[in-house]
Amino acid sequence: MEKKLYKSRSNKKIFGVCGGIAAYFGIDATLVRLIWGLAILFAGIGVLAYIICAIVIPAQPDGYAEYIPSDEKTKLKKSKTDRKIFGVCGGIAEALGVDSTIIRVIWVIAAFFVGYGVLAYLIAALVMND
Repeated sequence: MEKKLYKSRSNKKIFGVCGGIAAYFGIDATLVRLIWGLAILFAGIGVLAYIICAIVIPAQPDGYAEYIPSDEKTKLKKSKTDRKIFGVCGGIAEALGVDSTIIRVIWVIAAFFVGYGVLAYLIAALVMND
């Protein structure tokens, strides 16, 4: 069966664009949503690009087998045990297999030098599953 890009019917928050892209590339949809949210903040074209993708990418046909990650360790989700505020940095650290302190330090440094750190954290807290 030929691999095609479709909007996801089962893994969607708005129109299924991020879920469809994640299924196409075989990655966790939360990661795609996080990257897209950051693109909205830093590049400024994320909203327009999402709308265009929602219009251009076809809906998933009935009976199409969609990729769903089965390995719980690779899924990007908020940490239930390593939380300081919402568990975002702890969840990223668990998915990457690194110490959460490193992720927190990187996030704080990026917030000071790049800006939008608090807003980016809130977007991550919204798109990451518990």
